[in-house]
Amino acid sequence: MSNYTKSTDFAAKDSLPTGNPGKIVKGTEIDTEFNNLAIAIATKADSSASGAGNVVGPASSNVGAVATFGNTDGTLLANNSAVTISSGTVTATGFSGSGASLTSLSASNISSGTLNASRLPSTAATTDTAQTISGEKTFTGTIGVGATNPAAGWNLYCEQNSTNPAAVFFNNNSSGYAQANVVGSGISQLVLFQKSSTSAVTGTLTDVGSITTSGSSTSYNTSSDYRLKTDVVPLSNAITRLKELSPYRFKWIAAPAAPAVDGFLAHEVSPVVPEAIVGEKDAVKADGSIKPQAIDQAKLVPLLVAALQEAVARIEALEAR
Repeated sequence: MSNYTKSTDFAAKDSLPTGNPGKIVKGTEIDTEFNNLAIAIATKADSSASGAGNVVGPASSNVGAVATFGNTDGTLLANNSAVTISSGTVTATGFSGSGASLTSLSASNISSGTLNASRLPSTAATTDTAQTISGEKTFTGTIGVGATNPAAGWNLYCEQNSTNPAAVFFNNNSSGYAQANVVGSGISQLVLFQKSSTSAVTGTLTDVGSITTSGSSTSYNTSSDYRLKTDVVPLSNAITRLKELSPYRFKWIAAPAAPAVDGFLAHEVSPVVPEAIVGEKDAVKADGSIKPQAIDQAKLVPLLVAALQEAVARIEALEAR
């Protein structure tokens, strides 16, 4: 060990004649040599260690090793000085320091545990802060907003007071004010509904409905283009069918304090205008709760118009007599 300095010349002592007091090795001389040896080892460990291969830290400190491992926090040290590994792999339970000089690290290699947000750069997005997503993005699986483990493809859940809406839809044009996509003279489109020709969105998309605004009004539109239809025939016996409908006035069980409203019972409308009804009578969900039928009352309009036309024709025939 080149940096070890002896304080006692043991070879000289050994050459002294028997009975010479100087030949005796004293305990203080042995202590001095052990101290010199410890200083030499420590000095050697303080210098940076470099090399190739794997450096593996055991569970406890190795006295006298070039690098000391197994601190209480599992960090890698060399007598409180840095250890330099020129190549290879370093394995330890943890590393101390800011890691400012570490490069080419991939967060995808973190298979478990957590990473404190304070260690991320300011440009990194975290889930606990508000985020702005711009440009075209593709997401797979389900998306939940305010919902855990969303069951639907897009699940929006929020709790707002009476002054705040649950959701706001608008397109922001280049002028900087909120407006929707303009689809006609004075008509702006807020939401467009499309259906794919296949089970994937890569199929041919056909517009099937939209929500548009015009001035201060909102329209809920469904496709009605003649190019989408076949087997077109006039309605007949509209008055007879109309008489089978039974309008009622009622209150909703969930809102007993609300005013009574006009409407229909879905299962009674189903035999007359089946396309206006969604769901089955008395259907229940897996948990036993009701799975209510729904009605699109707009689909009753063609029958009402046809029945009115038949009634007008009868009136005109009577007036012509």
